[in-house]
Amino acid sequence: MGGGRRGPDPVEWPAGVSDEVSKSMSWLKGTEWEWNNDGFTLKLTRDQEIEAPIQQCHHGCKWTAEKGKLYLFIGSAGIFERIDKDPKPSKLEGQRLRGYSRRNSRERLMLTFHRIFDHEAVDLDKDLYEVLGIPEDSDEATIKKVYRKLSIQYHPDKNPDEASKAKFAEIRDAYEILNDPDKKILYDTGGMAAVKDSEKGKVESTGDLNSEIEVNLEDLYLGQQFQAKAHLGLVCRGCRKNPASPNCKGCRKCKNQIKVVQVQMGPFLTQQQQEVPSKEKCKEIDAPLDVHIEKGMSSGDTVTFPRMAEERPGMLPGSVILKLKARKHPKFQRNGNDLHTAPVSAGD
Repeated sequence: MGGGRRGPDPVEWPAGVSDEVSKSMSWLKGTEWEWNNDGFTLKLTRDQEIEAPIQQCHHGCKWTAEKGKLYLFIGSAGIFERIDKDPKPSKLEGQRLRGYSRRNSRERLMLTFHRIFDHEAVDLDKDLYEVLGIPEDSDEATIKKVYRKLSIQYHPDKNPDEASKAKFAEIRDAYEILNDPDKKILYDTGGMAAVKDSEKGKVESTGDLNSEIEVNLEDLYLGQQFQAKAHLGLVCRGCRKNPASPNCKGCRKCKNQIKVVQVQMGPFLTQQQQEVPSKEKCKEIDAPLDVHIEKGMSSGDTVTFPRMAEERPGMLPGSVILKLKARKHPKFQRNGNDLHTAPVSAGD
């Protein structure tokens, strides 16, 4: 594996064309196509990379799709555009996509469907909150309540038809992710791709955030509850659907991500680490922390808040760890589990 390096420059797509694949065109993800009957195929990956054994793609080829059209960036050969504007075909077997080179309209394009090489890719754009019909900021209680209602409504015992069975399975699968704290936060910050990676054991975590907080001696002896705040960076899921929302005011692109990509090196495909711009938006907030000090805790003990550290796309947040520090008491001092009267200084 090669060392980390900055990826190729962003592709300049035609005016008005997004570098994000629209939901209606996500069926292209994970498909492989024969190129003009020239004896080779190209793969459209879930990350919008094009894998093809041709010279033009030695330094990276890309693709995007929206409004029924497909755009292929084939390195030095430029951009090819699909002419057809049809939605997803009823079947892929024998399907052909016709297009042309935007640089030279006489140079035609014919893609013939070969196979699906990544069967998970189509599900990566699935919106689990839409499946349950709930807002994206729904809490745990709401998610459980809606799931119970829908699971009864579509249960196979009451609805033996195939459509209801499929809907029930979709509801169940959505709930299994949104009801799992780790999977939910991976989904919220990195979509289904992050969830699938975690199921394969490929999951990264951000670092823990360590801080110190002063408390009174009485708080340690008697116990106490209060609210503190932690300044954190969060991935804004709402920016994906409605970036103009007032809730997204102040959101900025998240930090660049390091990804492992396949790069054509002569006749071979090799893996390299590349720094790529994040597609997600992040914001900074003062997150409330409900601190609970148990009776008998000592100065130096810690209170831990799992999954509350900085968020990064597709990563599990680390913990916020607050170290308790006892303020100096005017009358008493603690020595282990013993409480002593503090020495009285001259003049007191």
